[in-house]
Amino acid sequence: MNYLKKISEIIRLHKQKIIIKSSGMFERDYYLQNYSEVINSGTDPITHYLKTGWHHGNNPSPNFITEYYLTQYPDVLESGINPLVHYIRFGKDEGRIINPSEGAKYKGYLNWVQKYDTLTEKDQFLIQTHINSFKNHPKFIIIITITEQNIIDNWIKDSISSVINQIYTHWQLIILCDQEKKYLLDQTLLDFNIENNKINFFYYNQLEDLPISINKILENHPGDYFSCINAYDILRPHALYLAAHNINLFPDVSVIYSDEDQIDEEYNRCNPFFKPDWNPDLILSVNFLLNFTVYKKMMVKKVGGYQKELDKDINWDLALRITQSLPRSNILHIPHICIHGHLHKKKQQKIEFITLASHFDTLEKDIKLIETDNPYWHVRYPIPYPNPLVSIIIPTKNQLYLLKNCLESISNKTTYQHYEILVINNQTTDPDALAYFTNIGGKKSIHILDYDDTFNYSAINNDAVKRAMGEILVFLNDDIEVISPDWLEELIGHALREEIGAVGAMLYFPNDTIQHAGIILYPDRIAGHAFYSQARGSHGQNDRARLVQNYSAVTGACMAVKKSKFQQVGGFDEENLAIAYNDVDLCLKLKQAGYENLWTPYAELYHHESVSRGLDDTKEKQNRLKRETDFMNRKWGSIITHDPAYNPNLKSNPFFSLAKPPRFVKPWKSHNTSEPQIEN
Repeated sequence: MNYLKKISEIIRLHKQKIIIKSSGMFERDYYLQNYSEVINSGTDPITHYLKTGWHHGNNPSPNFITEYYLTQYPDVLESGINPLVHYIRFGKDEGRIINPSEGAKYKGYLNWVQKYDTLTEKDQFLIQTHINSFKNHPKFIIIITITEQNIIDNWIKDSISSVINQIYTHWQLIILCDQEKKYLLDQTLLDFNIENNKINFFYYNQLEDLPISINKILENHPGDYFSCINAYDILRPHALYLAAHNINLFPDVSVIYSDEDQIDEEYNRCNPFFKPDWNPDLILSVNFLLNFTVYKKMMVKKVGGYQKELDKDINWDLALRITQSLPRSNILHIPHICIHGHLHKKKQQKIEFITLASHFDTLEKDIKLIETDNPYWHVRYPIPYPNPLVSIIIPTKNQLYLLKNCLESISNKTTYQHYEILVINNQTTDPDALAYFTNIGGKKSIHILDYDDTFNYSAINNDAVKRAMGEILVFLNDDIEVISPDWLEELIGHALREEIGAVGAMLYFPNDTIQHAGIILYPDRIAGHAFYSQARGSHGQNDRARLVQNYSAVTGACMAVKKSKFQQVGGFDEENLAIAYNDVDLCLKLKQAGYENLWTPYAELYHHESVSRGLDDTKEKQNRLKRETDFMNRKWGSIITHDPAYNPNLKSNPFFSLAKPPRFVKPWKSHNTSEPQIEN
């Protein structure tokens, strides 16, 4: 029997070698140059990769990143198939991504648009049928503003036509133009029926500010909701239908916003922005309510309308003032691309600074705006004096080199000084490590605590919290190394905010690729890391790898949380989640209690992931992982399926790539149901 098994293995290996050789995807010289042990062993490079190399994360070429492929596609590891062989046989045809640089862009967007986001005649018929069934037909005021010198005549025509061609017809169009730009409209308006009572034209001059003109229009024209769009933006034909549909589903909604993309000079669609559901910290980094946002008219009046102030982004200012007073349930995201913008728009950092500063002044919040190396401002929150004590909790076992490196980086680089370090010794047997404990245990602010039981991450940290004296807890792996000196100030400032639960950091692998930039929930893997393996400094899709924002969860490898909030939700679940997902579970309990979890790119650290504990590569560990996975699905299945921080047009393999098909049923195809359905 063993002989037959050996023959079968030889045949299988031979077949896989033929598959790899014929693909041209294995670079022999590259492999020999990067993995010198192959030369010493005298083994054929492809044979080495097939037998042992891929298990160690070796890459067959600079373009195929083995670890990235295995991490992004857990089914490959579960199948036991060599990752390169899997890609050649299956993954390539399925459009799977083989390296982080490919995963950093929306690959195949035009093909995706043609297949999944192009309205057919049948779609338009079904939409009209759905509209006829609405109980409520809200009226929309659409204001097109013409203010810029470089507006192209065709753009104005396209923008006006996009409103006129709406399938949903309960609208009033107001074209608002600077008096000095009136000449732009003279010829353009000849192409439209200006006697149409649904279209009105207003002109303003420099003595009457644009915000005042918009306020007058809203006051003098009947309508339930309104939206301002620019003369270079084009509404999709079903944009107002989607807004009206959601108003019928959720009558109390005050703000509705959609996904968007851009068009180039040849009118090809590009640069999609697939947005998250309402994200209160992301809006403080970038105005993602910019292009097609529908506001309830009464809310605009309630906050005092558009403000007449020089050098301020009036649209962002209005969005901030309206949303800061609303519950999350009154702000609705439509996961459909409803508008196309042109590529010419540029960010104006000075105006954004003034807008943000004014907003925080109004709220009487003593924040600091810090200029960054990207077009966005870093909002630094204050830390009260006297500074609160921070308890840094670090479990460890037989990892002297890692622990020493971690502690020295904290001591040598951290500018915030009011902290204590609790090193939790979990049955260390290494004599050198025990001697090191004795040596550092007497140092100021470092305490060595023993946890003499089998490894249970949740129980170890819960026990440490009972002995922690700090107001703020920072859970830290022993394989973490500090990069940014003000990492603690950044985490603490957010953790002290009343509305914030857990706070996570930007973690890099030692090779300066991203290990953690927030956690995304997804049914096929429970949780995964956003922008995993992308290069340090990468902006990610729509700059989200560079922006402070809310995620449903952040990793416990470096997590700050106020002790009172941690205790309020019962800490880590040591009974059901001894090893995996305990950090995700904690974050979701905090979210359930009404707190927002947050990730910041401005606290940067290195992470030697899983060096301490090892991988889940034994049958026992895999069974334990399955139990914990099943528990998470039972407890949090709803939010795992519909993570509000992640868009249903995107999938998990890898994250921030296009879902084929999108993970929802289009409402005009399921209008007999009261709630949107998700496609499996």
